[in-house]
Amino acid sequence: MVIRNSRGPQELLPNGKPLQVSTNVKSNVFAAAEDASLSLTANQSGQVQWTLSTSDGQKIADGQSSQINLESYFNQHRVLWLKAQLVDQGKVIDELDRVFGLRSPAPVMPTASDSVTPKVKQFEGKLRRVKGDWNEGSTPVVSESENVLKNFRGWLDDAVDVGYNIVELSAPWYDLNPLPGVYQFEPLDKLIALAQQRNLKVTLRIHPMIRQVPGYVPRQLMTDQAGFAHGLWSGGDNQLFSPASEPYRLASNAFITALASRYRNNPTVLGYTIESLFFDHDMIDMPWLGQSVDYSQTMRRGFVRWLADKYGHINKLNQTYGSQYVHWEQIALPNVKVSLDPDGRPMPHQQPAVRDWLDYKISTITKLRTGWLSAARAADPAAFLGIYNTGSTEFYLDIVKQLGGVITYGSMEAQYPRETRPGMAGRFEPHAKIARTAMLVDVGLTNMLMIDQPGMHGLFNYWKPEWLLKDQPQPVTEAENRLKTWFGFMDQITKAKPLKQVDAKHGAYVMCDETLLYEHGHLFYDRVHDYLKPFMHHVAASDMRADALHAKDVDGASLQNRPWVYVPFASDLLSSEVLSTLKQYVQQGGTLIMEAGSGKWCLQNNESDVLSNAIGFGSWKSSPVTSDSVSTSWNGCKINFRTKPWNPPIDDQPTPWIHNVAGGYLQIGSWANTLQSSHTMVHQKRLGSGQIIAFGGVVDWLSSPGLLACLHQNITGQPQAQQSVDQVQLIKRQLVDDKTHFLVGRRFITQNDIDYIKHGHPEKVDQTPVTVNVQLSQIDAQNKYRITNLLDDKVLPEQTGKELTQTGITLNLKPGQAFVLKFETE
Repeated sequence: MVIRNSRGPQELLPNGKPLQVSTNVKSNVFAAAEDASLSLTANQSGQVQWTLSTSDGQKIADGQSSQINLESYFNQHRVLWLKAQLVDQGKVIDELDRVFGLRSPAPVMPTASDSVTPKVKQFEGKLRRVKGDWNEGSTPVVSESENVLKNFRGWLDDAVDVGYNIVELSAPWYDLNPLPGVYQFEPLDKLIALAQQRNLKVTLRIHPMIRQVPGYVPRQLMTDQAGFAHGLWSGGDNQLFSPASEPYRLASNAFITALASRYRNNPTVLGYTIESLFFDHDMIDMPWLGQSVDYSQTMRRGFVRWLADKYGHINKLNQTYGSQYVHWEQIALPNVKVSLDPDGRPMPHQQPAVRDWLDYKISTITKLRTGWLSAARAADPAAFLGIYNTGSTEFYLDIVKQLGGVITYGSMEAQYPRETRPGMAGRFEPHAKIARTAMLVDVGLTNMLMIDQPGMHGLFNYWKPEWLLKDQPQPVTEAENRLKTWFGFMDQITKAKPLKQVDAKHGAYVMCDETLLYEHGHLFYDRVHDYLKPFMHHVAASDMRADALHAKDVDGASLQNRPWVYVPFASDLLSSEVLSTLKQYVQQGGTLIMEAGSGKWCLQNNESDVLSNAIGFGSWKSSPVTSDSVSTSWNGCKINFRTKPWNPPIDDQPTPWIHNVAGGYLQIGSWANTLQSSHTMVHQKRLGSGQIIAFGGVVDWLSSPGLLACLHQNITGQPQAQQSVDQVQLIKRQLVDDKTHFLVGRRFITQNDIDYIKHGHPEKVDQTPVTVNVQLSQIDAQNKYRITNLLDDKVLPEQTGKELTQTGITLNLKPGQAFVLKFETE
């Protein structure tokens, strides 16, 4: 008998409960309506009173009998909610609440002969523009169906008016699947039908976090080393399931299978977006935030099973570990400690038990998350499948690709377009649901059009179910109206192709997720960023651009034609394949920028100084100094180096927040095969057709203004200093569709100004318009072109191709303001 409470099923009720319920099948779930009945019994005097209701609270029947035949009720409703009381002389002695269900038919799976045409194919050449439920999968579409349908009518009407072509609706697990094998999809059917009536397509959001997991799933939660379940960061209430929980994994897969099977043949439903953020911080230990992941007995038992599969016999494990275990159950989870080399540098974990433990974490999270995608793909082979980008995505990205998954990203409003996973379609959304001004719409949409093929990535905009556009404050209304303008012409642009010769590649920096996993015992995207934030802030302050490359994505194609690649000191655990690729990149004419600690270790073995040895610099040797920083000058640019010795901040965990980053730097030094002069802090060396620029310490980017611009000029021969007050930087891209050209872009706006506007302080941003000229390239000089600014639908004076390449178009632009120019000829 399943009892819905916060702890899942409970086999026995306390003996002292006067009122109890039983069924003829000893379960809450009945296979057939004609077999369904229940009994209410009491161990003391009193009158039994009961009420049966539907899942949305509508009363079906009530009575005072101790036997209830449920057949007639199950003929109309699949789920029944019982509320019963034992009353004596007007006083309620006891009460109980139970849910009963009629088992749903098993999902009908597709056959091998079924033809499969991807459902998103209908959007080829179009922008997928999605209006999404703010509640991220948790809107109670069943238990509050009447109110939900009422709210969504206006919500959907607004979606049509603005020009969205897809809506994302909640598919809450707890609401749609209240008992094992029992599904009540009918209220969701009604909501989907409302979208269908408005010619909108639908994706369904699944968010299997604890508040959306039905009560019958055992609460096998993550715990810390002391065995305490904890929430999101210290004191949070968002408790997290252990990724090793088999009941949770199997139940979530079963729900996704049933959902996808239900809507496989529904022409309105495109597919499913699965939220992977229910482990909001993946597999990290962050003791200073009160979070430890995951030391539960569930995780330990899973680890032991994994070890048994890997080693086969306990003796083989003992040989590898140097242990003397007699049986598998003696094995405890390893206590991961950070090891430091003589320079105070974190070293990769080499203990077999720790490496096994970290590998198990990855395999477990991979099995869970890709299992969700696999379940949906198996039941609905043509479906759109989205999964949210997290810190562990890199470790199962290949499987996501194989399953045809789409990565969903946040933060589309940034001073430069963000990086995407190579060759994978994505979906962008505003950061933290707060980007609701017209200017931020311009920034976000131009960023989308600057990367990959226009239309390859979709747009997603959160919107609360109860919000009506007519009731919103002016900035929000202006933002939606700006989206409406963009949506009105966007499908013209998504058919156009970029002029590849015009799209220059930018410099890049290498992010090494393996560093945090195999050195520090962490795995979290933002913790990687903490190490790199000084450089990223320097890039932003220089009004320049540098693309982030995950180490797992580094190959010849990703580095080709890039003027430079920077390997930071924090990216110090590289695979032999990445090391070979970097060396080849330099030999073929690229410039590698590195510093003390860059590429220190090899992922596959115990070797050190592997990058510096590969390029001929030899091994690193420190020359300790007493000051916290050292300065030098190079090509007229002052460079500051941090030299403070390593000091792990808290509880042997070395990953600091940005204000503690100074604690992680190496001393000044040099490599064996470079000049030994203590005054030589920047080493340059030719290698093949390219060069290496190596810093003899760790650069303090926050205190070295102009350094990146100086490097860029040294490498390319082209000055790219910070923008002066009389210069205006444009971000632009030329696209072509047969004889029609488009010029899309915007005026540059700093990240600081974007953040001011995001947080409701536009008054802090100088919004003075500036006159700029924009030119085209690779356009027929003799043709005359009709010119339209699509954002305001204004027709500009005709010009010849020669005039457009030499004189161009004059525009007045505020910071962040976009332009979309269309050039047509006969």
